Amino acid sequence: MASGSTHSSVTDSLHLAQPGACRALAERLLASRTLSRSARLRELLAYLTNATFDDPAGLREAAVGCAVYGRPAGYNTNDDNIVRMGVSQLRRKLAEYFEGEGREESLVVEIPRGAYALVFRSAAPTDEPDDADESSAAVPAAALSRGWLFWSAVIAAVLTLGVGLGAAWGVMIGGPDAGQADHAEFWNAVVGDGEPAMFVSEDIEFLAAATAAKRTPSLETYANDRERALEIGGAVGPSPVPATTQLSLQIATRLIASQPAVFSQVRFVASRDVRLDELKRNNVILVGSPRASPWLGLFEGALNFRFEHDPARRVSVFRNRSPLPGEHAEYAATSSEAFGGKVYSLVALAPNLGRTGSVLILMGTRSEGTRAAAEAVTSSPVLDRILDAVGYSGAGRAPYFEALLESSIMGDSTTPPKLVAVRRHAAVEGDSVALAGF
Repeated sequence: MASGSTHSSVTDSLHLAQPGACRALAERLLASRTLSRSARLRELLAYLTNATFDDPAGLREAAVGCAVYGRPAGYNTNDDNIVRMGVSQLRRKLAEYFEGEGREESLVVEIPRGAYALVFRSAAPTDEPDDADESSAAVPAAALSRGWLFWSAVIAAVLTLGVGLGAAWGVMIGGPDAGQADHAEFWNAVVGDGEPAMFVSEDIEFLAAATAAKRTPSLETYANDRERALEIGGAVGPSPVPATTQLSLQIATRLIASQPAVFSQVRFVASRDVRLDELKRNNVILVGSPRASPWLGLFEGALNFRFEHDPARRVSVFRNRSPLPGEHAEYAATSSEAFGGKVYSLVALAPNLGRTGSVLILMGTRSEGTRAAAEAVTSSPVLDRILDAVGYSGAGRAPYFEALLESSIMGDSTTPPKLVAVRRHAAVEGDSVALAGF
């Protein structure tokens, strides 16, 4: 089985002794699923491969920057680290490939630290595990690389927020109440029901790009070439660390604290690692807003309450596309530059893209609104009001719905979410009480 060690030196490389096999491996990498979503990383790998074979002496950071990233000749590499960041991400993708779809390769390729020439070597045989380690060794490496369990999110939250494990259950936003055990049927319908389930975190780099550009890059651009989507907002390159947010980790921790039995097998996945096919076959939880969670754009068209952002005023609103008597046409949050004020949250349950499972959306006009949406589904009184309003008795599959909520900001928290408006959608064909249909 292939191993992703990064301790080889350039002198160990097999590319001169086995050029055909090494070039064939590079071609498989370029055509792999692992690199399928990043044209820029494929371009970088192709350039490094050709230079390793043809001109290794000329393989310098400035040359890569000019050839791959379009930097002008003589640019200052001390001030512009785009090549180093790109190579860092490529290293991670190479390791992911050899842990997953390329785990049976007889050769591996690495980029040693501080170098840009590729090193090809024989795949190291896997050491036999000790008896005490057999159970952990049985877990597939690919499952560990992209399928973090929610427990990993809890640990990450503890490390990120600097709090103890006991305090982490409170998640700095108030702990879920004990009555959540009464809602196990609802949660099983949302993330259970025999389908795989995943929690998709926000992408903090995408949010930064959208803020800098004063417009949100398209989902199509993000899905096909995330680096290009970031560049639209002036981002200098991909981050070498998972691009998530503290808010996503806080919400993940809160959910597992509320329903540990249900959420123990839910995967925590970074937005940038999501594949469209997963949204067709999995149960999914999406958090944030379309400015930080671009995959929400796939479901916005079916929602009555649609998120909009005005970058000039720095105000976000939920647009009510079909107001009912007594409802407003829009619900605008207080500007993100102001202290206090009101925020709005949307809790929505929709079918996934393949209609084989569900998507739970926790969205807010500001981060406080998204946090309040998580509070709504982990607070028995609020969740009871939502489920009563959509006519869910707790038995069987929950109907698809939207619930708009309002909260007031008080210091670093919010008042309990208040239900403002609700829509019930057809969960199954013939649902006569549906106000709108997905």
